[in-house]
Amino acid sequence: MNDRAPHPTLSVYTTCRNEARYLADTLDSILAQTFEDFEIALVDGASTDGTLDILRTYEREPRLKWISEPDEGPGDGFYKAMRRATGTYVMCLPVSDCYLSPTWFEQCVEVLERDPDVSMVHGNVMRMRPDGALIAPLHPSWTESPPPGKFDYFAYWLATFMHASEVTYCVRRSPYLECYPPFPGRAPTPGSLSDPLGDDDFARFGPHMKCLFNFHTRGYLASYLPVMATGVRENLDNLTISRRRYIMLEARRYTSDIRAYRDALLDGRIDHVFRSGRGETIRIIDDAARDAFAERVAHYRATARQMFDVIDDENVHHRDRVMLFRRKWAQWCEAFGPSSPVAIYAGGLHTEQLLEIVGDDLKRLNVIAIVDQRPTQGEQMRGIPIVQKCTFDFSTVDRVIVSSKAYEAEIYAELLEVLPPHRIERIYGV
Repeated sequence: MNDRAPHPTLSVYTTCRNEARYLADTLDSILAQTFEDFEIALVDGASTDGTLDILRTYEREPRLKWISEPDEGPGDGFYKAMRRATGTYVMCLPVSDCYLSPTWFEQCVEVLERDPDVSMVHGNVMRMRPDGALIAPLHPSWTESPPPGKFDYFAYWLATFMHASEVTYCVRRSPYLECYPPFPGRAPTPGSLSDPLGDDDFARFGPHMKCLFNFHTRGYLASYLPVMATGVRENLDNLTISRRRYIMLEARRYTSDIRAYRDALLDGRIDHVFRSGRGETIRIIDDAARDAFAERVAHYRATARQMFDVIDDENVHHRDRVMLFRRKWAQWCEAFGPSSPVAIYAGGLHTEQLLEIVGDDLKRLNVIAIVDQRPTQGEQMRGIPIVQKCTFDFSTVDRVIVSSKAYEAEIYAELLEVLPPHRIERIYGV
């Protein structure tokens, strides 16, 4: 006999299609939580790879509720799964990801039960390789300088665009349903994404970003817990050229919407109303409070790391970086041009930014490879093969460009073991 209440305290919803290789790990990490009053609402998109066989092995687990039917992609699946969640609090965990902290549910529920003003609790995320090996935190700055909470988090968000990852946050169901965008009822149109991204495509491909924007601008409050709550696999399937392009368009739309709201608020064209978890007004940023709030936004813009600074044209640090990258690239083009084979060392976000900024000038250098100690960004970046350092023959290139800000000195020292100094180019160092 099942004595559980008809509606659980917490719902975890997810969707999948042909993710049998990761499904059991994801479900087991949910079922291992110390807090037990939850349900799993899973919508499968008519998988053909053995996913259904794995789901049937959990038939004795009453907290798992799943259906399998065709859908129009992950956005449609997430929307259907979210609507099936009945808990007081709601969480999302994509299949392939997992919870690292077995007490995460317990900690989230404790905060939400204790503080009626808080509508969202979120933590940090650990990047993982496809085999489950841990790489690094998604927000490394949060380990040393955690973001503020509640009212101050809104100023921090407007200043930095830092987003609470949907794979960690736990949200009150009522505000969540209010903020989550409806899935557009139309057929997908691959390759037709516009820049700026249209409303329907933003809701289709980026519902979690759109939901987060709605959540903050409608005045609901978030609270951060310094917990490495979730692991996110960086699947090679998600690093295709089309996916990379969409991520950039999504970031542009997200940050553009935030800047527009921030400008309207600080210019006095709108007031901002903070709301409790029940939707009650608890504070207002109006003319009397605007100057003090503007100072908090300016403080975080000056002191905190910014998310998506590659496309934040108002960010002075980004503008300086753009000028530096273009100046250095022009110097290299003049010094050794397209005839000399070149390798770029470091295959992470910094290199993606470098290549994004130089744009069509990329072809002015003969970049034959991107070398990395432990490649995690797929097999190519802008058509350039990514090669592991231990397999790369440095004698095949005339120059190596060190594309890393945080580890430039360490990489330079390593390269001096195999190359003379005049063959190593640094962006920031002498």
